Amino acid sequence: MDKKYLEILRHYDACLSRFGDTPQGADWPDDADRRTRFSVMLDMVAGDSADRVSLLDFACGTGELFRQARDLRKPAISYRGIDLSELALSHAQAKFPDADFQQFDIVQATANELADLAVDYCVINGLFTVKGGLSDAEMWDFMAAVLERLWPVTRKAIAFNVMSKQVDWERGDLFHVSLDRMAEFLHRLAGRHVTFHADYGLFEYTSYVWKEPRRGTAASPPEPLGSPPRRSGANMVCRPLLPDLSEIGRYIEGIDRRRWYTNFGEATFQLSARLAAHFGLEQAQCVPASSGTDALTGALIAVAGRATAERPYCLMPSYTFVGTAAAALNAGYKPYFVDIDAGSWVLDPDRLAGHPMLPRAGAIIAVAPYGRPVVQAGWERLAATTGVPVIIDAAAGFDAIAADPAATLGQVPVMLSLHATKVFGIGEGGLVLCRDGELVRRCTRALNFGFLGDREARVAGFNGKLSEYHAAVGLAALDAWPETRAGFLAVAASYRRAAQRRDLGDSILAETAWASGYVLYVAASADAAAIAMRRLGDAEIDARLWYGPGCHRQPAYLESARDELPVTEALAPRVIGLPVAVDLAEEVIEDTVAVLAGS
Repeated sequence: MDKKYLEILRHYDACLSRFGDTPQGADWPDDADRRTRFSVMLDMVAGDSADRVSLLDFACGTGELFRQARDLRKPAISYRGIDLSELALSHAQAKFPDADFQQFDIVQATANELADLAVDYCVINGLFTVKGGLSDAEMWDFMAAVLERLWPVTRKAIAFNVMSKQVDWERGDLFHVSLDRMAEFLHRLAGRHVTFHADYGLFEYTSYVWKEPRRGTAASPPEPLGSPPRRSGANMVCRPLLPDLSEIGRYIEGIDRRRWYTNFGEATFQLSARLAAHFGLEQAQCVPASSGTDALTGALIAVAGRATAERPYCLMPSYTFVGTAAAALNAGYKPYFVDIDAGSWVLDPDRLAGHPMLPRAGAIIAVAPYGRPVVQAGWERLAATTGVPVIIDAAAGFDAIAADPAATLGQVPVMLSLHATKVFGIGEGGLVLCRDGELVRRCTRALNFGFLGDREARVAGFNGKLSEYHAAVGLAALDAWPETRAGFLAVAASYRRAAQRRDLGDSILAETAWASGYVLYVAASADAAAIAMRRLGDAEIDARLWYGPGCHRQPAYLESARDELPVTEALAPRVIGLPVAVDLAEEVIEDTVAVLAGS
């Protein structure tokens, strides 16, 4: 958006220059009036059961809210103030040299800069009450832009105030908003988790926007006396959050009108087109599937055909989820497990070029561990020189691939999972991406019983098509993707900060270059990892070895052929998955890192 919002900055700077660091300098009539507003804003924090919460004072001015927030006994507040005004921040830093103040323009901020704001609570006091020379429409757009950018990186609640329309007359320089209009907007943002308070008269009101219903509200009734405690799931290793009914509804209505529920319907067509554009591809270079495993199986059949007696093996890492091996079995191949590179955790295409099993291999699956990007060039070269087709299993790589499609997308097909646990989830689904449109057509045929454009099964395919209902969820998830992405980046940034504070920066891997559903703790040894797992369990914090001990140690694959796997054997028992969710609370992150620091 344009920078007309700087009109508000100029207004408050003029007040501060004229009246100094006083209530009038913040355009308030008196100090008691201002303190009342601070108290009302901080009420949303007072009911939190955590010992410490983080608070973002957005448009903090000269930092007077900090003076009041630090007196709150429980929970203790970790304060951060941001503002666009250099003048106001100079006053704030002079008064409170130990507080965290930063100049910040949220409208111009990048996704990574937004992620660094990750916070439990956000207070916006006074920013949306004065519009100066802005029109109502311009002020509304500014307010909406700020809230929509803050919402994904706020874990618990936002409080802000505007002027009411329940007044005898409206001042032209103030921003008056009806309760109905505000409720409609906030409902789209947060569902029904919205409350309004007019604690200081009807001339102005405060909006509280919650990530989840507060205990004791109609949306979240108190537990009956004597009920056993319920686990909230807040500290689960993976707690998905998919679009709700209100977001999916319009796409479902379209399915109902068309009465077309599967077999490449309109919703699937739209999803494929939008995802292809998201990755900078043509629609013919993207095909959806009913699951990530089916997408991988379809890609294997398309690029390599089913296994033959002469080439029965599919080379793959053991350090992967068992779905990789299952997809190979579904295409008729026997898994053959190869060791990974110790630095990248990925198969090395140059080392694989001379592997003695290549003459008996019908395909190779390279795995992108935990969604890390895998560069295509080496694998394209290996496929060309050996004649053995390659597929890249990048199940969790949705955002890593989009961050660098030039390097990660090429002639080698890439599989993505759209399972609910992935950063971009639709419940269940998968994708095959490839710049070779003809190969993608063969994938489509393999996923449709071998049919494509006629009723002749030209390959031994299977039913791996995406349903229209899952496509509807996918379309709604794409609508919300910017906010979802920002939320995951914010969680990763919070883990990084907590790890640095406790000298675990080298042991906790939290990716902020792209959105990831994984935060990993790499223990120094298998024994240290076992101790950490036990202590996390004692603290009721969920954790897991995502890839277990390696596929070759899973009972179903104990008899599979393999190389010696020293890197896999050493790494697998040391890498622990930690709690991740798009709205993971700061206190869970702090508790998790604290437990690991003590292990």
